[in-house]
Amino acid sequence: MTQKNLFTFLAFLGILFSVGTYFLGDQVALETFPGLSDQGKIAVAYNQELFAVVYLMVSLALYSTREYPNALGAFSLGFLLFGLNSLKHLLIDGINIPIWAAPLQLLISAMIGYLWMQNRKTA
Repeated sequence: MTQKNLFTFLAFLGILFSVGTYFLGDQVALETFPGLSDQGKIAVAYNQELFAVVYLMVSLALYSTREYPNALGAFSLGFLLFGLNSLKHLLIDGINIPIWAAPLQLLISAMIGYLWMQNRKTA
């Protein structure tokens, strides 16, 4: 596993995720908060659009830095915080997030962190 391969793969998945999140905001609102009013569902859908665009930016940054080892630490920490926040939503806030989301985010953080530590040893 190289940084270039991992970041390219994650960028590709992130772009797919961003597109899906952008166009399926209504569905996300329905599944995550089933008791919301119509206005609440619209608000969640708009928030999902914003999240999708931010995640698209992250995906493009992943792709753009696929050959820059200095980016490994920042992305490792970012995905760690992303995963911990998802765990908080699931375990503390009671938000119905997909069960696989937090472990996947933490796994991505671990993979990038591993590359980061390997890079620091060779530098």
